Amino acid sequence: MLNPVSVSDPFQNAFGILTQVARDRGRVYRWLALGFYAPDNELVTALQEGTLKGELTQATAWLGMDQRPLLDSLDEMNAHATASLPELQDAYEALFGKSVSRIAARESAYLWRSVTHPADAAGELNQALVNLYGQYGLKPQAGAEDSLPVQLEFLAYLCQLETQAWQAGTSSTARELRRQERAFLTDHLGRWLPEFCQRVEERALPSFYTAVSAFAFRWTKLEYGPGYSSLS
Repeated sequence: MLNPVSVSDPFQNAFGILTQVARDRGRVYRWLALGFYAPDNELVTALQEGTLKGELTQATAWLGMDQRPLLDSLDEMNAHATASLPELQDAYEALFGKSVSRIAARESAYLWRSVTHPADAAGELNQALVNLYGQYGLKPQAGAEDSLPVQLEFLAYLCQLETQAWQAGTSSTARELRRQERAFLTDHLGRWLPEFCQRVEERALPSFYTAVSAFAFRWTKLEYGPGYSSLS
Protein backbone atom coordinates (compact mmCIF):
# COMPACT_ATOMS: atom_id res chain seq x y z
CA MET A 1 0.00 0.00 0.00
CA LEU A 2 1.36 3.38 -0.98
CA ASN A 3 1.62 6.05 1.65
CA PRO A 4 0.21 9.45 0.65
CA VAL A 5 2.81 12.00 -0.39
CA SER A 6 3.11 14.78 2.15
CA VAL A 7 2.34 18.08 0.51
CA SER A 8 3.18 21.11 2.56
CA ASP A 9 0.60 23.85 2.92
CA PRO A 10 1.39 26.52 0.29
CA PHE A 11 0.00 29.24 2.54
CA GLN A 12 2.23 28.09 5.38
CA ASN A 13 5.23 28.17 3.05
CA ALA A 14 4.36 31.65 1.80
CA PHE A 15 3.83 32.94 5.31
CA GLY A 16 7.18 31.49 6.31
CA ILE A 17 8.92 33.38 3.51
CA LEU A 18 7.09 36.61 4.29
CA THR A 19 7.93 36.21 7.98
CA GLN A 20 11.63 35.96 7.20
CA VAL A 21 11.58 38.91 4.82
CA ALA A 22 9.80 41.12 7.36
CA ARG A 23 12.26 40.02 10.06
CA ASP A 24 15.23 40.76 7.81
CA ARG A 25 13.88 44.17 6.82
CA GLY A 26 13.50 45.00 10.49
CA ARG A 27 17.12 43.98 11.13
CA VAL A 28 18.28 46.35 8.39
CA TYR A 29 16.37 49.28 9.85
CA ARG A 30 17.69 48.56 13.34
CA TRP A 31 21.31 48.49 12.20
CA LEU A 32 20.80 51.69 10.24
CA ALA A 33 19.33 53.35 13.32
CA LEU A 34 22.39 52.32 15.34
CA GLY A 35 24.61 53.70 12.59
CA PHE A 36 22.99 57.13 12.71
CA TYR A 37 22.83 57.51 16.47
CA ALA A 38 25.84 59.18 18.09
CA PRO A 39 28.57 56.49 18.06
CA ASP A 40 29.06 54.32 21.11
CA ASN A 41 30.92 51.18 22.10
CA GLU A 42 28.19 48.96 20.66
CA LEU A 43 28.80 50.41 17.20
CA VAL A 44 32.58 50.14 17.57
CA THR A 45 32.32 46.48 18.57
CA ALA A 46 29.89 45.70 15.73
CA LEU A 47 32.31 47.24 13.25
CA GLN A 48 35.50 45.71 14.62
CA GLU A 49 34.05 42.20 15.00
CA GLY A 50 32.36 42.29 11.60
CA THR A 51 28.91 41.87 13.12
CA LEU A 52 27.42 44.85 11.31
CA LYS A 53 28.61 43.70 7.90
CA GLY A 54 27.67 40.09 8.54
CA GLU A 55 24.19 40.86 9.82
CA LEU A 56 23.38 43.27 7.00
CA THR A 57 24.73 40.85 4.41
CA GLN A 58 22.48 38.08 5.75
CA ALA A 59 19.48 40.38 6.14
CA THR A 60 19.60 41.48 2.51
CA ALA A 61 20.45 38.15 0.86
CA TRP A 62 16.82 37.63 -0.16
CA LEU A 63 17.20 40.53 -2.61
CA GLY A 64 19.26 38.41 -4.98
CA MET A 65 20.95 40.48 -7.67
CA ASP A 66 19.54 43.69 -6.17
CA GLN A 67 21.81 43.12 -3.17
CA ARG A 68 24.95 44.06 -5.13
CA PRO A 69 24.85 47.86 -4.56
CA LEU A 70 24.30 47.24 -0.86
CA LEU A 71 27.32 44.94 -0.69
CA ASP A 72 29.43 47.71 -2.21
CA SER A 73 28.34 50.03 0.62
CA LEU A 74 29.06 47.32 3.18
CA ASP A 75 32.58 46.96 1.81
CA GLU A 76 32.98 50.72 2.22
CA MET A 77 31.77 50.49 5.84
CA ASN A 78 34.13 47.61 6.49
CA ALA A 79 37.03 49.75 5.29
CA HIS A 80 36.52 51.71 8.53
CA ALA A 81 36.17 48.66 10.75
CA THR A 82 39.27 49.59 12.74
CA ALA A 83 38.00 53.08 13.60
CA SER A 84 38.17 53.84 17.31
CA LEU A 85 35.32 55.42 19.25
CA PRO A 86 37.05 58.86 19.35
CA GLU A 87 37.59 58.69 15.58
CA LEU A 88 33.94 57.88 14.96
CA GLN A 89 32.89 60.62 17.38
CA ASP A 90 35.02 63.17 15.53
CA ALA A 91 33.58 62.13 12.17
CA TYR A 92 30.04 62.23 13.57
CA GLU A 93 30.48 65.68 15.10
CA ALA A 94 32.05 67.04 11.92
CA LEU A 95 28.94 66.06 9.97
CA PHE A 96 26.02 66.22 12.38
CA GLY A 97 27.28 68.13 15.42
CA LYS A 98 26.22 71.56 16.64
CA SER A 99 27.78 73.86 14.08
CA VAL A 100 26.56 76.21 11.37
CA SER A 101 27.82 73.81 8.70
CA ARG A 102 26.24 70.67 10.14
CA ILE A 103 24.01 68.40 8.08
CA ALA A 104 20.69 68.13 9.85
CA ALA A 105 19.58 64.53 10.34
CA ARG A 106 15.93 65.37 10.97
CA GLU A 107 12.88 65.78 8.77
CA SER A 108 11.90 69.26 9.93
CA ALA A 109 15.12 70.73 8.48
CA TYR A 110 13.90 69.88 4.98
CA LEU A 111 10.41 71.35 5.22
CA TRP A 112 11.43 74.75 3.83
CA ARG A 113 11.14 73.47 0.29
CA SER A 114 7.46 72.58 0.57
CA VAL A 115 5.86 74.94 3.13
CA THR A 116 5.50 78.70 3.59
CA HIS A 117 6.12 78.76 7.35
CA PRO A 118 8.68 76.07 8.25
CA ALA A 119 8.63 76.80 12.00
CA ASP A 120 4.87 76.24 12.24
CA ALA A 121 5.11 73.19 9.99
CA ALA A 122 7.86 71.71 12.16
CA GLY A 123 5.63 71.90 15.23
CA GLU A 124 2.78 70.26 13.35
CA LEU A 125 5.13 67.59 12.03
CA ASN A 126 6.45 66.69 15.47
CA GLN A 127 2.93 66.50 16.89
CA ALA A 128 1.81 64.30 14.02
CA LEU A 129 4.75 61.98 14.64
CA VAL A 130 4.07 61.88 18.38
CA ASN A 131 0.47 60.89 17.61
CA LEU A 132 1.57 58.25 15.10
CA TYR A 133 4.14 56.70 17.42
CA GLY A 134 1.63 56.82 20.25
CA GLN A 135 -0.77 54.63 18.27
CA TYR A 136 1.79 51.85 18.67
CA GLY A 137 2.58 52.60 22.32
CA LEU A 138 5.88 54.31 21.50
CA LYS A 139 7.18 57.54 22.99
CA PRO A 140 10.53 58.84 21.70
CA GLN A 141 12.62 61.34 23.60
CA ALA A 142 11.12 64.82 23.37
CA GLY A 143 12.61 66.74 20.48
CA ALA A 144 13.83 63.61 18.69
CA GLU A 145 10.54 62.66 17.04
CA ASP A 146 11.63 63.56 13.51
CA SER A 147 15.27 62.49 13.81
CA LEU A 148 16.66 59.96 11.35
CA PRO A 149 17.50 57.18 13.85
CA VAL A 150 14.08 57.45 15.51
CA GLN A 151 12.29 57.20 12.17
CA LEU A 152 14.44 54.20 11.27
CA GLU A 153 13.65 52.58 14.62
CA PHE A 154 9.94 53.14 14.03
CA LEU A 155 10.13 51.31 10.70
CA ALA A 156 12.05 48.52 12.42
CA TYR A 157 9.27 48.25 15.00
CA LEU A 158 6.58 48.08 12.32
CA CYS A 159 8.57 45.31 10.63
CA GLN A 160 8.70 43.48 13.97
CA LEU A 161 4.92 43.67 14.27
CA GLU A 162 4.56 42.52 10.67
CA THR A 163 6.84 39.56 11.42
CA GLN A 164 4.66 38.56 14.36
CA ALA A 165 1.51 38.88 12.26
CA TRP A 166 2.85 36.60 9.51
CA GLN A 167 3.98 34.11 12.15
CA ALA A 168 0.47 34.10 13.60
CA GLY A 169 -1.07 33.65 10.16
CA THR A 170 -3.01 36.91 10.39
CA SER A 171 -2.32 38.01 6.85
CA SER A 172 -4.75 40.95 6.88
CA THR A 173 -2.91 42.49 9.85
CA ALA A 174 0.47 41.82 8.26
CA ARG A 175 -0.57 43.44 4.99
CA GLU A 176 -1.95 46.46 6.81
CA LEU A 177 1.33 46.87 8.65
CA ARG A 178 3.18 46.67 5.33
CA ARG A 179 0.92 49.46 4.04
CA GLN A 180 1.75 51.50 7.14
CA GLU A 181 5.47 51.04 6.47
CA ARG A 182 5.02 52.15 2.89
CA ALA A 183 2.95 55.15 3.99
CA PHE A 184 5.64 56.20 6.46
CA LEU A 185 8.23 56.13 3.72
CA THR A 186 5.96 58.14 1.45
CA ASP A 187 4.91 60.72 4.02
CA HIS A 188 8.12 61.05 6.01
CA LEU A 189 11.47 59.30 5.56
CA GLY A 190 11.30 59.03 1.77
CA ARG A 191 10.62 62.74 1.40
CA TRP A 192 13.91 63.93 2.86
CA LEU A 193 16.40 61.07 3.09
CA PRO A 194 17.62 61.46 -0.53
CA GLU A 195 18.64 65.09 0.05
CA PHE A 196 20.23 64.23 3.38
CA CYS A 197 22.31 61.46 1.81
CA GLN A 198 23.31 63.72 -1.07
CA ARG A 199 24.56 66.36 1.35
CA VAL A 200 26.63 63.78 3.22
CA GLU A 201 28.14 62.47 -0.01
CA GLU A 202 28.96 65.94 -1.35
CA ARG A 203 30.54 67.35 1.76
CA ALA A 204 32.23 64.57 3.64
CA LEU A 205 35.53 62.83 3.14
CA PRO A 206 35.16 59.04 2.95
CA SER A 207 34.22 57.72 6.38
CA PHE A 208 31.92 55.23 8.03
CA TYR A 209 29.15 57.82 7.79
CA THR A 210 29.46 58.34 4.04
CA ALA A 211 29.26 54.55 3.66
CA VAL A 212 26.26 54.06 5.94
CA SER A 213 24.54 57.00 4.26
CA ALA A 214 25.06 55.41 0.84
CA PHE A 215 23.69 52.13 2.17
CA ALA A 216 20.64 53.89 3.64
CA PHE A 217 19.87 55.60 0.35
CA ARG A 218 20.29 52.44 -1.72
CA TRP A 219 18.28 50.34 0.73
CA THR A 220 15.39 52.79 0.96
CA LYS A 221 15.37 53.15 -2.82
CA LEU A 222 14.88 49.38 -3.07
CA GLU A 223 12.21 49.49 -0.37
CA TYR A 224 10.27 52.24 -2.06
CA GLY A 225 10.76 51.26 -5.69
CA PRO A 226 10.96 53.35 -8.89
CA GLY A 227 10.57 57.08 -8.41
CA TYR A 228 11.90 57.13 -4.86
CA SER A 229 14.65 59.68 -5.44
CA SER A 230 12.20 62.02 -7.20
CA LEU A 231 10.31 62.50 -3.94
CA SER A 232 13.02 64.76 -2.59
